[in-house]
Amino acid sequence: MKSCLRALALIPSLLAGAGLADDKPQKDASKDKDATPRYTDTVDVEAELPAIPPSSGSPTRTPVPVQDLPVSASVVPRRLLDAQDAFVLGDALKNVGGVNVGTGFGVFDYFVIRGFDSLSSGLVLTDNVPEPEATFYPMYNVRQVEVVKGPAAFLYGGNPLAGAVQLVRKQPVGKRFAEASFTYGRFGTFEGALDANLAKADGTLSFRLNGVYQGTDGYRDVGDGSIKAINPVLTWRPGERTRVTASFEYVRSAWPPDSGLPFLGDALAPVDRKTSYQSPFDASTQDVYRLRLDAEHRISPRLLLRNRSTTRTSSGDPRAL
Repeated sequence: MKSCLRALALIPSLLAGAGLADDKPQKDASKDKDATPRYTDTVDVEAELPAIPPSSGSPTRTPVPVQDLPVSASVVPRRLLDAQDAFVLGDALKNVGGVNVGTGFGVFDYFVIRGFDSLSSGLVLTDNVPEPEATFYPMYNVRQVEVVKGPAAFLYGGNPLAGAVQLVRKQPVGKRFAEASFTYGRFGTFEGALDANLAKADGTLSFRLNGVYQGTDGYRDVGDGSIKAINPVLTWRPGERTRVTASFEYVRSAWPPDSGLPFLGDALAPVDRKTSYQSPFDASTQDVYRLRLDAEHRISPRLLLRNRSTTRTSSGDPRAL
């Protein structure tokens, strides 16, 4: 009995000793922590957001996401055009599967969709307005390029058997900004571009101006080529549901024709690929004028009335043809 009482009397002493033993290491640890220098570090993580399919208005005349369209369509956005320094329509179409691009005699855009050429079985549109194959289409004022692959007669008549290519132009917006760029590359290739926008604080009036001057010496010895273009656009919003837009564009295209390389039998002749066999007296200079007036009024969220008037004229001296 006495031994049990002695054992119980020793328990508080053991607990107190254990508490002292625990306090001493904690005190030493806090001293070591205070002695350690403190610093702050920042880690930046970069990642790309998943691609969001853009909307296209070519197949249905209304903006619909590409993944929801019942036809085969592709969209080349402005960001990709800027990243690749796309100068003309042929540069943009290289991003679309099933489309082969080239130039007709070196003076206008030419492409093939699913085996059909754009001259006899294709259609180029500018904001839903058909364009004739006349010259290169510069990308300086284009927001995105839309391609409908396959017959599109249900929208544009019997001509687009191969498909339709639409250029969606930039429009005035309700803010102020100005951007200018200059690009220089191989073979004397250059481009100077301007994109400026002005708008009233209440958003009733906005104006946008796009301009470009581009040219190149070319890989082949056919002479220099250049494009000069300017596109002022004015938008008036007399009410929340009404908008009137007036646009004018002038394009001057001056490119030396190039008929390509000679054939011997069924193969290309073994000649220098840089040598041109075109007559030095051939030339192609074209002036294109586009004037468009759009008026629209939204009656309800599902009903929009739109009236569009366009005119296009061209002049020049395409002596290559």
